[in-house]
Amino acid sequence: MRYLLIFLCVGVLFISYHYKTENYTAFLTEKAWKLSLDGQPLESNWAFVLNKLMRFLLNDFVTIALIQLLFQKLAYTKFAFGVMLFSLLVLLPIFFLANALSWPGTFVSMLHRLTMNPVLLMLLIPAFYFQVKKDGEVGS
Repeated sequence: MRYLLIFLCVGVLFISYHYKTENYTAFLTEKAWKLSLDGQPLESNWAFVLNKLMRFLLNDFVTIALIQLLFQKLAYTKFAFGVMLFSLLVLLPIFFLANALSWPGTFVSMLHRLTMNPVLLMLLIPAFYFQVKKDGEVGS
């Protein structure tokens, strides 16, 4: 059952990534949310924020579930949740602000990858694996 759930989590992450433009109201683009509003209705700006937030939460919660399923250690899951909270409370608001103020595309693109794709959490998987290997607990 555990392996089926791991496969399901990986599948959800692939589907979320593959349909990233179709999901969460595909008519919106990252350029839709501007402080100046650029003729965009305010509802579109909030829809953009809500849709990005939904994608962030889906990806991160699935990745945290994957970490729990792979390692079955509450300490690892708590640490991953802390990383998610950091991303949610620090990186995501910076991403929205950078997007709204039209900061350089490279900066916004980097923030987008860190927040919308669970990059920080996915980097924890090899780190936790090597920690488990170092502690001699591989295969348990």
